[in-house]
Amino acid sequence: MKKLYALVIFALVALVGANCRHPGKSLEKRAEWITDKIESKLDLDKSQTQTLGQIRDELVAKAKSNKPQMTQISSEFEAMVRSDSMDKNKLKDLQKRREAIHAEMESLVLDKIVAFHAILKPEQRAKAADSIKDLREHFMK
Repeated sequence: MKKLYALVIFALVALVGANCRHPGKSLEKRAEWITDKIESKLDLDKSQTQTLGQIRDELVAKAKSNKPQMTQISSEFEAMVRSDSMDKNKLKDLQKRREAIHAEMESLVLDKIVAFHAILKPEQRAKAADSIKDLREHFMK
């Protein structure tokens, strides 16, 4: 279970790192950069690379399908801020809608992390864990 959480942290740190290092790049390009780094770092074979690519494509597709809803929520919040008054119940509704989208995406990401973890060889899991340790030590200084 600890390795699963480590992979989750690794994936999230990679995603955040990709966003910081490549501002203005498309979601697809950032996701491709992340998977290229994982492929290189863990020395994935062709089958593993293909599976990782499928996982990436599914996550990108889901994120893109969520974008209109997230844009709508943001627009509604902006309108509320511009208005003369703000309704706490409407704010809670926006928050619940946003959280539902995030929870659905989070569940999908966790499922895909578990699936990816299952195809890794023990030495690749060790490399992933070492990378997570290095990232943790770097960012927790």
